[in-house]
Amino acid sequence: PATGFGYVKLGDKLDVPNAPSARLVSAFKEKPDAYTAAKYLSSGNYRWNAGMFVTKASTLMDLVKEYEPELHKDLTRIAEAWEDKTQRETILNEVWPTLEKVAIDNAIAEPAAAEGRVAVIPATFGWDDVGDFSSLAEMLPAEANSPRILGDRNLVVAQQAPGGIV
Repeated sequence: PATGFGYVKLGDKLDVPNAPSARLVSAFKEKPDAYTAAKYLSSGNYRWNAGMFVTKASTLMDLVKEYEPELHKDLTRIAEAWEDKTQRETILNEVWPTLEKVAIDNAIAEPAAAEGRVAVIPATFGWDDVGDFSSLAEMLPAEANSPRILGDRNLVVAQQAPGGIV
């Protein structure tokens, strides 16, 4: 069980051609403690939330309009100014710093799931939530007693840096 990931609680099965494992999402659960994570997994009704959302932009904007109307208004102002570079810069400088900083999970996915409007297709594939340096370090190749290097190893000189990330 992982405590660094959020979980998706599986809801009713959906009859979707070419996606037989598709289910409604009945709830999103934030990073649980180890005991709760173990219970989630043993129940068979939960999967890790990889945070990968697939939707049409128009559908997403409709949901933003419904659940976060102020955010939708401001994003629409930016979109309307986008083609005119001068206007774009002016609007971006005015609006962007004032946008509410809210995760899509909390603002859109959770309320939409509560209304039966979010589906999940459980899948098994390599994935990690690279949210901290230890997760990143696990994904980068390393030699014994050397740092993990992202990029050209020939450009890095490292001494006594095992476990480091460059």
